[in-house]
Amino acid sequence: MTQRKVVMRRPLGLSRLLRAWQWLFNLSLTAVFLTLFLNWPELLLRLQLASQNSIFQSGWWVLVAMTLVLLLTAMVHESGHLLAGYLMRFRFHTLVVGLLRISRVNNGRLQLQWQRGGSPFNGLAASLPCQMDRLARRLLWFALGGPLASLLFSLVALAIVLYLGSDLRRMLDYLWLWECSLFAAITSYFFLLTSLYPGSYHNGLVADGGRIVMLLTQPAEAARWQALVQLNVADLNGERPSAWDEQLLRQALTQPDNSHDYLTALVMNYHHELDRKRPQQARPLLEEALQLPIAWAAGMWPRLALEKAYLSAYFLKDLEAALDSFSQIKTSRRQIDPLQCRAEAAVRLLQGQLELAGQAAARGLRPLAEGPASGLQLAEQEWLQALQQEASL
Repeated sequence: MTQRKVVMRRPLGLSRLLRAWQWLFNLSLTAVFLTLFLNWPELLLRLQLASQNSIFQSGWWVLVAMTLVLLLTAMVHESGHLLAGYLMRFRFHTLVVGLLRISRVNNGRLQLQWQRGGSPFNGLAASLPCQMDRLARRLLWFALGGPLASLLFSLVALAIVLYLGSDLRRMLDYLWLWECSLFAAITSYFFLLTSLYPGSYHNGLVADGGRIVMLLTQPAEAARWQALVQLNVADLNGERPSAWDEQLLRQALTQPDNSHDYLTALVMNYHHELDRKRPQQARPLLEEALQLPIAWAAGMWPRLALEKAYLSAYFLKDLEAALDSFSQIKTSRRQIDPLQCRAEAAVRLLQGQLELAGQAAARGLRPLAEGPASGLQLAEQEWLQALQQEASL
């Protein structure tokens, strides 16, 4: 396999956009602080005149109001993405707001569950195209949907603030609404600015602004993202990794860099080769993914290490490498992870512990009992069944 050189350099145009964004963010933060500071005596006076109508009469009221406004702000932003996706003929897949997650599962039904490990006030929206025509343009509108919704929400909240504030009696009568609207206007505006960051967040995920810049000015990276989107659609339609389009897989690898997209491309190509039972071709892809710094930031490294443990034990018969990778991962008792069970079963099988290997494989098959929700899960089920069968011989 051809060795790819990972590019870490940031384009000059992107560096200028980042500086402009930082300047705008700092200017906005300073403007909000100075406005509140200069008007603080008047705000305190109005609060004293109608303290019974203020959320600040109780710390609990402040906590509840701020929490609801933050969740509403996240909901509006993500709903903007989903609305734009609907208008662009995308199919809803996932909505995360705070600690709640709504996702489309088998047979198209929706499932509500807790979002483990998420931030209380963050959000995520995912929709996938049903057709691939004019995909770049439709993805651009999908990326713009969230920021536009945040801008609209901020302007509506600001309009309420100005309307109530134009009449002292009206403002005092609805002081709680004025306070919540002011907080919503500020929060949604900074949510807008944060989403327009022209790069990636600390966890490696590309911000809306990064996607917009990518689609408008970075054709190679945009083509890679479009290839990944199409591969994800194939996966969620039940297409096994071995059947994924090889041209799209190659296209996803054309821009080697330390990005979440490139990491995803490596992992998808690895699963493709693994499902085709070509471990020697899969191995360098996995090793390259493990070496990327973004694998740590994105929280992907533990899963990649489990994949290495499985590959080393089941295909390469290298017990030392398998144990070295598997021993670095902390096992979870709360939730059954098929990948972790697959790695454990392969290691136990190589060690000759057939009963423990069979138990691990059976444990990994339980979450898949209702039927795989994707092509990758279909392959996962078969890999676990193969381990279970070998353990029973």
